[in-house]
Amino acid sequence: MRVDNSFIEFVMPFLIYSGVAYFCHRMVLKGERFDFASTFRGRFENGETAVNWRFTGYYVLFLLFPIVVMGLIVWAIVASVGFEQLDRNQLERIVLTVAVPVLVPYGILLSLLGTILPATAVNDDTSFRAAFERGRHTFFATLGRLTGGSLLYTIAFIFFFGLLSKLLTFPEEGSGILYALISVPINVVALVPILLAATALSMAYETGEQSPPPLPRA
Repeated sequence: MRVDNSFIEFVMPFLIYSGVAYFCHRMVLKGERFDFASTFRGRFENGETAVNWRFTGYYVLFLLFPIVVMGLIVWAIVASVGFEQLDRNQLERIVLTVAVPVLVPYGILLSLLGTILPATAVNDDTSFRAAFERGRHTFFATLGRLTGGSLLYTIAFIFFFGLLSKLLTFPEEGSGILYALISVPINVVALVPILLAATALSMAYETGEQSPPPLPRA
């Protein structure tokens, strides 16, 4: 059975990013260190599974939210203007312009419900109600950490590599090799906001778990 390359290129980043975030949550909350042996063995030293598909599902769900919203907004703008009226540079500018304001409500969403990710990583209560209660207690601190860390880094990342793509031109012969060499450091750098966000959400989860439960309603 032949798997389409575009499918692999689309799915693999989600799996890699979710794996990095998963190990980061466990490292912050449980003091576990990442090792390839646990990954290939499928279990940590304490016997817990090293592959958590529920976490992957939640992570992809949160990751798809800004992508889908941004895609719909870009599509609406392009449809109103006319795709044939836009060149590549104009389309890139639209995408960059839309990306920044979409990240703001995304940060709010993560601050309110994002602790479901570290909770899933450590096999705790994974309900959205519990995540909202934690997020309610830690909202402003988490939003500040996400904004000052992951959000600013992502915005800088988008604009820097958007500018880099305009400045660099690849010759047709051997351009695939050059692109592959450049894509490696780009993908590594792209992991930084994921680690920053995972750390911020792990701190929010830890603080939220220590917060007193709400008083019962009369």
